[in-house]
Amino acid sequence: VCPTKLDFFTDSGIDSLKVETISTDSSVKMWRWDNESFLGVNYIGGETNAKINLIDGVLSQQYSTYEVNRYVLPELGDNGGFEYEVVLKIIPASNVLSFSIDMDNLDFYYQPPLNEVETPPPGGGVNATHVWDDNGTIITHRPIDVVGSYAIYHDSKRDNKFKTGKAFHIYRPLLIDAEGNEAWADLNIEDGVLTITCPPEFLDSAKYPVIVDPLFGYDTMGVNTLYSTFDYIIGSWFTCPEAGTANSITFYLVLRSEDDGPQKLGIYKKSDGSFIGGTAEVSSQTPDSW
Repeated sequence: VCPTKLDFFTDSGIDSLKVETISTDSSVKMWRWDNESFLGVNYIGGETNAKINLIDGVLSQQYSTYEVNRYVLPELGDNGGFEYEVVLKIIPASNVLSFSIDMDNLDFYYQPPLNEVETPPPGGGVNATHVWDDNGTIITHRPIDVVGSYAIYHDSKRDNKFKTGKAFHIYRPLLIDAEGNEAWADLNIEDGVLTITCPPEFLDSAKYPVIVDPLFGYDTMGVNTLYSTFDYIIGSWFTCPEAGTANSITFYLVLRSEDDGPQKLGIYKKSDGSFIGGTAEVSSQTPDSW
């Protein structure tokens, strides 16, 4: 008897998560906040009549030129994650892999290289993954698998069980061939389609099979880290609604021994740098927490 589905559920007290994969196609569906929002993904591979197996928690579908594997990654992010592997058995006809996207109450936010969006302090510098000051001290870090990824938020709700409103994170895909050679692929989401563009030169020279593995994390925390605040004002620019009142700021504070001074959050206007409003000071000497 073929397995019908692979389920995963967690309720951490902050938010809830449910994952369901159905063996009749290559889809995976993920719900958050007691089914308030969901994200569905399905690889458009073009083949049918798969051989289906469920072994050691991995739901696998075997096709003639590729296979699709789906399984839980409990150690990824603050609420776990889900692996959706496409394994290319031979060099594909196209270097672009496409996935259909289905969703409810979600917005997608592209995470560009830091050197496209951040301005370093005087004498400092910036590259795709780091911002540093004039002493070489790292101020901001964006992990390499987050550069070119997508953070996914509730399209309207924040605070309480929604925290910052973050539901999922789709990490930048890594390609791995049979000899362990690796290359990063480019991720894009547009008009209900997620595409993974693989470097053609890697596909041409790779030893097959090649694993393409977009990771889906269930993060409520952000994936960028502000390492050293000191006397800096550090943050990112966000697009605000056309109308409305900001009455709270939610953030996750990580305890660091070298950064023990009080911190506060504020909102600034990008056009002229003017201060709009802020919070009271918060002690850094607390356990990691919201």
